Amino acid sequence: MLKLNLGCGRNKKDGYTNVDIDDKVSPDERKHIMELDYPEGSVEVIYLSHILEHLPLSSEAILIKRMTKWLKKGGILKIAVPDIKIICKLIADGETEFILWNWLYGSGENNPMSHFWGYTEEILTQIL
Repeated sequence: MLKLNLGCGRNKKDGYTNVDIDDKVSPDERKHIMELDYPEGSVEVIYLSHILEHLPLSSEAILIKRMTKWLKKGGILKIAVPDIKIICKLIADGETEFILWNWLYGSGENNPMSHFWGYTEEILTQIL
C-alpha cells in the first residue's frame, strides 16, 4: 500500500513516496502538490509537514478533500503546521528570535516559501 510524504523537501522518509516540486531535493516524484492525483482508497498514510500554510485557502480546501479520497478506509493523514496562536503569544511576550517571524510569514525568499494562512489546532480541526 502507498505511503506519501507530500512536500518532502530534504526530509525524505524511508518507505514513502517522497513528493516535492523542487528538483534540488531529488524527490521520488516531482510535481506541484495541486497537480497530484491518486486512485481513491489507494493510500495508507499521507504525511504533510509544513505545506498547508504555503497554499492559498481555496487550494487548501481542495487538497484536503482530495487527500481524504486517496486514503483507504482507516488510513492515516498526518498534518503538521506552525501554530499561529503559540507564535503570536511568544512574540507578544517579547520573544524576538528570527525563527518566530519565519514561522509566521515564511522565509520571504521567494513566493513558494511565503505563508498564505495561519493555523491553530482549533482551525485545523474545523477544516478536517
